[in-house]
Amino acid sequence: MQHQGVVRAGSKAGYMHEIDGVRGIALTLVMVFHVFGNGRVSGGVDVFLVLSAYFLTRKLLGYFDRPEPGGGRKRPGAWLRKHFIGVSTRLIPSAVIVLAAVLIATWLWLPATRYLQTFREVFASALYYENWELISSQLSYGAAGPDSSPVQHFWSLAVQGQFFLVWPFLALALYALFARGGARRPTFRAVFLGTTLALTAASFVWALVLVDADQTVAYFNTFSRFWELGAGAMIAFIPATFLAHGWVREAGVWVGLAMILVCGLIFDGAREFPGVPALWPVGASLLVLFGATRGAPDGWAAHALSVGPVKFLARIAYQLYLWHWPVLIFTMRVRGETTVSWGTAIFIAAVSFALSIATERIVSAVSRRSLSDWSWPRAAAVPLVPLMLLAVTTVGWAELVDRQRHADLAAAARLSPEQVGAGALAGPGAAAPLDPDPDVGFLPTPTSAFIDLAPIYDEGCIQSHRDEPGDGEVLVCDVDDFGRERTVVLTGGSFSVQWYPALRRIAEQQHWRLLVIEKDGCRLTTEQTGDTCSEWNGDVVRTIASYDPDLVFTLGSVVSFEPGTPEEIPRGMIEQVERLGELGIEVVGIRGTPKFAFDVPECLVEHGADPSSCSLQRYEKLAPDFFGTLAADLPANLRIIDLSDALCGPTTCEPIVGNVLVYRDDGHMTSTYARTTEPALLAALREAVPQLFSAQPSSSQPSSAQPAAR
Repeated sequence: MQHQGVVRAGSKAGYMHEIDGVRGIALTLVMVFHVFGNGRVSGGVDVFLVLSAYFLTRKLLGYFDRPEPGGGRKRPGAWLRKHFIGVSTRLIPSAVIVLAAVLIATWLWLPATRYLQTFREVFASALYYENWELISSQLSYGAAGPDSSPVQHFWSLAVQGQFFLVWPFLALALYALFARGGARRPTFRAVFLGTTLALTAASFVWALVLVDADQTVAYFNTFSRFWELGAGAMIAFIPATFLAHGWVREAGVWVGLAMILVCGLIFDGAREFPGVPALWPVGASLLVLFGATRGAPDGWAAHALSVGPVKFLARIAYQLYLWHWPVLIFTMRVRGETTVSWGTAIFIAAVSFALSIATERIVSAVSRRSLSDWSWPRAAAVPLVPLMLLAVTTVGWAELVDRQRHADLAAAARLSPEQVGAGALAGPGAAAPLDPDPDVGFLPTPTSAFIDLAPIYDEGCIQSHRDEPGDGEVLVCDVDDFGRERTVVLTGGSFSVQWYPALRRIAEQQHWRLLVIEKDGCRLTTEQTGDTCSEWNGDVVRTIASYDPDLVFTLGSVVSFEPGTPEEIPRGMIEQVERLGELGIEVVGIRGTPKFAFDVPECLVEHGADPSSCSLQRYEKLAPDFFGTLAADLPANLRIIDLSDALCGPTTCEPIVGNVLVYRDDGHMTSTYARTTEPALLAALREAVPQLFSAQPSSSQPSSAQPAAR
């Protein structure tokens, strides 16, 4: 967040006193709102984007749009080399120091289940693509909490870094094409301005579209953020003498500063930016840039924003931004807090300031010497060598963790006779519960559980949960054709697809054709959610019917993550089942699985794999008489099957059953455990829809189906 092109006071006539002060204040507000406001976004990052683009563009114009002294020929290659060495020397060393500290803190205080994702983000932060890593890993920038990424604030540095890298080369390309203007040929400055205007307008339109479709993605997306950078870049084209009246400039600075100060109180940027509300901090930044003086301080604003404390904040602004977020996250993690008390907030602020001051002094001393006294290869080594060492260390550590995870999953694919999973419970299909040796280790391990997904996800035919264009299309996974005697469709969200490993085995045994038609995070429902889930639901019944299935297997009830919220069968789900019934299609709805208030594998890591510390009382989520009171209201084509006894004991839902880890997160089964539920699922399906089977089940099999009234 350090802006190139800003010269220290008194050294050059072009120095803008107000900007350094605004930069320090805006950065302090970022920390204040994060630490004292439970993660609220202040708009300070948007200010930085504008200011960064302004100074870089002004610097580019100062070089490309002015003749060389004495009429000499420009040497853009040498100029760009010097420019990039200067930028990287000022930015990268501080970032490397903070990222190295995050790696150490991760090893000390984060559970092993969080290692790999943190390593990926540290690497992405070091190479300035953390915003894209956050998008791909499906993280959101909500209120700060102990589960937040310690480096997710690097997303804005990534956007800036990408701009810093691309923008000079765009200017160079335009200069090469239009350096020689003429009567019929536009000048470089005019083309550069026109290109900036066009890109800024396109980015703003895209931001509005993407914010409406998926605000979380828009928040991190470089292309939806570019318009803020573009706005700052356009101001650089305006001559410094454009505003001649001092009182106009003075008013612009004070109004802009006031808007920056109150931005975080008026807008919830984490949920609204970079849409129309982001015009507030962007506009405030433009007002300050319009009004800022060049050269000697001129006016109350310039003097007020040049006082010692404000200049101090400006000097450590970049380092303070780097340090405050990981200090906040790790402090909350160590203390086990989900909110920050005032005492803790003061401690976090104090530690952040101390680390920022130390980092700024070390890096400034090295960078000043390297840029003034050393040859360019030696100066370039200052940022690049530490960056390379950090990257190699992170990749190597991540590779070791990832290799071990996949080895654990390979072991989970070959369960021992003592790892029986659901066979240890008296569920449907179990003649008698097995009693495996409790001293045998369980699989999958907590560190590999999260990637223990149903193998159908590897086929690439599961629709994304996102709300971007095209994510409402109904995709069909037709990879399990074991015969055409029966066709079964599995649909209704990830809590339905988690049963795929067991259902696939049954389909193979019974020679069924098993289709998976699924959009993650999207149940079968007629409820209008205003996103691509509604679009998907509008077309899914027609798609299902086109395959003339003998059965649709879907989610039968919704168990909430929220404590005290009762299990339910939403009316929208019933209406979709009724639509299928009108087409003569039978439906089996499987009862929802218990939901925990915590990540189960992570809990096991923190409690030494002690199941009793990570258990859930069954009655808290699953009412014993739930379906009995609803049977008369269910559609005639719907059968509900309840496999709760294959996941939970009579009173408790344990995280480990039969030496197999049940949950991969806070509610989804591991694929390994799902495989062990095959006997229970087979018995329940035989009871509910016997017409799908060539032979009838024996009368000794327990009934788990709750037939709908006809």
